[in-house]
Amino acid sequence: MAAGGTVAAILIVGGVIFALRGESALPRLHIVDPASDPAPPRRPPEATARGRTRSGGLAAGLIDGKSFDILGPTEDEPGSFRSPIVLAPPYDVIDAITFRTPRQRVRLAGVEGIRRGDVCFGEDGLKFPCGLMGRAVMSNFLRSNRVVCFPAIDRPEPEGETVLADCYLGATDLAERQIRAGLARPTAETIGRFGTALAAAQEARAGAWNGGWNLMDLPDDKRDGL
Repeated sequence: MAAGGTVAAILIVGGVIFALRGESALPRLHIVDPASDPAPPRRPPEATARGRTRSGGLAAGLIDGKSFDILGPTEDEPGSFRSPIVLAPPYDVIDAITFRTPRQRVRLAGVEGIRRGDVCFGEDGLKFPCGLMGRAVMSNFLRSNRVVCFPAIDRPEPEGETVLADCYLGATDLAERQIRAGLARPTAETIGRFGTALAAAQEARAGAWNGGWNLMDLPDDKRDGL
């Protein structure tokens, strides 16, 4: 009985103390109010994007003050995982889709273009030198810039051989640019990729589309300017 009385007394005293202290006997919980406790500041997206490529690696360099991705297009774009060729001037522009450096000759992949000796008929029926136009447009764009090309076949070509490749000046696809200028057309295999650029060129009657891509009938050697 004495032991039972002692336990009962302890419980009664404990209950009185708890009642007197109220909620101060309970542990305090920290409840975060989003309005008064904002998340820590994050780095602006552009700061991260500027230093990294699409694949998460570090950017390889700059072209015209902008970073370029030495790994080239992403997985859903042509050129993925192919070894790049970085070309530097001087350039010798052969026609609307072909150019060379002292060590390498490159032809843009996925397009057929105006050749250097081509003559086109305009919508007025008059002839104009669209072949010279194609060379001039490409030459003015390349100037003294570096170009990154991704060969259509991932194997080295002998020096002096023509490499078929997707080429980029910064973020600009050279083949797409020449299509928009009306100086190249996509092949059957690339119409899905370049369809928008082709439609824009046709609507604007750019380049050879001024006369509906109506070229003068010339032998191949004349078309090549020989």
